Amino acid sequence: MPLTGTFGYQYSLPMFCPEILENAAILYIWVTPEESRHKNADRADPNDPGSNLHHGVPMAVMLGDYGCDDMEYLRAQSKANCVSFEAHGKHWDVPIGVFDNRVDKTSFLRAEPENRDPAKVAEVTEAIRAATDAMFANYGK
Repeated sequence: MPLTGTFGYQYSLPMFCPEILENAAILYIWVTPEESRHKNADRADPNDPGSNLHHGVPMAVMLGDYGCDDMEYLRAQSKANCVSFEAHGKHWDVPIGVFDNRVDKTSFLRAEPENRDPAKVAEVTEAIRAATDAMFANYGK
């Protein structure tokens, strides 16, 4: 880190126009590359490849495009609960909330609602609430 060239959030975030950045907030779903590949394989349904819930990404894409990102690097360089960068002649501190899904908290949600464990639903709800609370604590500042 940092990633170079046209890779990563450090490159991509400044590409947004100022009108979007002025109102932007980031909800970052933190998943390791290994967990991402595991989720991709588990969710893929070869009988329904176009499905929104049961699609899979080819392994070449998983390894070439989803192998790593620079969000943790950027967060370490930024104001607390923000991602800081320069773009359009201005300094930006975009609020961020992080939902830590490195240990899978969400795959069970593909089951029918009546088959979901209420304790797991409460756990994922609280984790998302904590991430969005952190994100909105800096929104508009």
